[in-house]
Parts: sequence; structure tokens; C-alpha cells
Amino acid sequence: MNLPVGFPEIGKYCSFEAYDTDYEDDAQVSYFRLNGSTFKVSEDPNDGYRSSIDSIIYIPRNQHKFNNVFQPPYIVRPEIDGTETHYFIKLVDQNEDDILVMGTDNTDDYYPCYVCSFSPKEYNDLDKEYTVKLTEFELLTIIKALVNVRDSTDLMLKLCECSK
Repeated sequence: MNLPVGFPEIGKYCSFEAYDTDYEDDAQVSYFRLNGSTFKVSEDPNDGYRSSIDSIIYIPRNQHKFNNVFQPPYIVRPEIDGTETHYFIKLVDQNEDDILVMGTDNTDDYYPCYVCSFSPKEYNDLDKEYTVKLTEFELLTIIKALVNVRDSTDLMLKLCECSK
């Protein structure tokens, strides 16, 4: 599956800011916002009792109003997990926990299954997860990076990149 233009680079941290789910044309759809860009993932509506992912597409910002906006946003990195039995695109946090999983399970089976699973974390847990002990070198690296920080989300992204 090709990722849409504007989708964050695989393996790089990004800001996961909002998520909604709905049904359109008898198929499950989910909307999510990464780094300010909105995307729509949908189930193939023509699969009948067999289901699989149809597509992930870019949606112009004003075409979907989110009901669930995260404050603060999750800091995640996109990953691809593909084997003979499944193909998933995941948003993974720093603890390697799956926050959002999209794709098709049982791809080699007669009955494939569409997956779009959102597993949010408690914000109290998130605060604890991003508390990091830094060496003097890491602290100096972060201070140098702060020169180019635009807002608190950008700061979190820079901190995550520096703590790898």
C-alpha cells in the first residue's frame, strides 16, 4: 500500500493530534491528524463478508471537523509491520506501544479482516513516559535544538529525536 503525500516519514517521530471513526457507504472509516495534516483510512466497501483496508488518503484540512482532539498530542512514529499473514501501518509511542494500527489481518487466509484499532493512553501515563534523564551532552544538544522550536509540540518532537 502506498502512503499518501504528506504522510510522515516511516520511523520519524510526529505529532498525533486527533482521531475520529465513522461509517460511510457501509464501510468503517477513521480520520486522524498527524503533524497538522488530516488523513482518512477506510475499509474496502466492496469486500462483502471479507474485509480489507481500502486506502489511506490525504484530506484537505477543512473537510473534517474532529470531535476528539488530543491535548497534549501523542508523540508517535509510523511503522510498517508486514508479514505473510498481515499488513499493518502502526503509530507507535516511545514505549513501543501501538496507539493506532491500520491494515489487513490474515492476508493469506480465505477470510481477511480489516483492522483499525485505536488504543489511547492515559495522559497521566504519558507525562510519566516522557520524563527522561539526560546526560550533559544530550542536554546541550536539546538546548541547541531549542533555537528552532516553534511550539510545545515541536519541542516534544525534538526531545524524542534527541533521546533516541
